Amino acid sequence: MGLQTVLNRHVTIEGKTKHDDVSIMLRGLIARLFRRILSIKTQGEDLRSSDGARVLMVANHPGLLDPLVLASLLPIDVLIVVSPEAARTTSLRLAMRSGRFVELDLSRAVSVRRLSRLVTQHRAVLVFGQNRVTAPGSAYKLYEAPAIIAARSGVPVVPINIRYGGVGANGRVSQGVTVTFGADTHIALAAGLPARERRRQANERMRSLLHEVAVRARPKHTLFDAFLAALAQNGRRT
Repeated sequence: MGLQTVLNRHVTIEGKTKHDDVSIMLRGLIARLFRRILSIKTQGEDLRSSDGARVLMVANHPGLLDPLVLASLLPIDVLIVVSPEAARTTSLRLAMRSGRFVELDLSRAVSVRRLSRLVTQHRAVLVFGQNRVTAPGSAYKLYEAPAIIAARSGVPVVPINIRYGGVGANGRVSQGVTVTFGADTHIALAAGLPARERRRQANERMRSLLHEVAVRARPKHTLFDAFLAALAQNGRRT
């Protein structure tokens, strides 16, 4: 599905949507069922105040189910940009027919222009800055496109952390999903910086926001509680 097709189909619910009430209700029921099956929990900021606002959401990417997990939580007018890796999965190929998802490879230079077009449509856009599934705790590349768009346009950024199971790199979907929403923040840079330095500083600020929400997502408990949680998640023989 082309980008312009998505832009034409992805309209707000108020007066312009092509979805009838029955379709919206059905999608809501599917989302609630999905949340229950995966035991999805949320914490952090309340996004209801951002419903319908122009905002750029940036999330980590620990699993291929991430786009569907966030789609079950976010308002229906949020457009979700998925990585080519996730777009190849069967479940997401089916979901992309709804017009709520669009595939975009952030590693390509043209991604900055295409993402800018999405953000300037005065809608909420969600993007996975890592552009591919990355295990928690491992080194990863954060692509510059989301940070560049946020710095240029002044659109607020909402960092999101997704965690499967407990804290650690071996979390599994069967152990539940926790999604943490950070506060919306603007990426403001000093005037007069060279283009290369602006890109570097914007990306470092975006990385800092993702780190902050990851720290906030970690449960606060005692050392013994952490030990018991590690046993439950990884087994006694690890």
